[in-house]
Amino acid sequence: MLVEDDSDIRNGIATVLTLGGFSVMAAANGQDALDQLAEGPKPHLILLDISMPVKDGAQFRKEQEMDASLASIPVVIMTAHDYAEAKRFEVGAKGVLKKPFEIDAMLDVIHRYCA
Repeated sequence: MLVEDDSDIRNGIATVLTLGGFSVMAAANGQDALDQLAEGPKPHLILLDISMPVKDGAQFRKEQEMDASLASIPVVIMTAHDYAEAKRFEVGAKGVLKKPFEIDAMLDVIHRYCA
């Protein structure tokens, strides 16, 4: 699952992943992601932007961790902020992709969880 509020970034990443053979669920914010997760299949990994309107990445993580059916899904945060590593530990994410990131770095992370 890809959770990113910038539609250009979201569409670009989704296209790369789809071309790479991955099935991609995409959400524009944390609330959209939670709604999709409640209704559909559970992903192997969540790529999560931290700064988003409606429900940001930290708020999403709090709700994800409180839901037993979602808590075990690993999360990798995506952010351009300098506090990326600190935020990773704060929200309990498995990893961080610092924007702008290389496609190969993103694919390495995804292959780690979606082999």
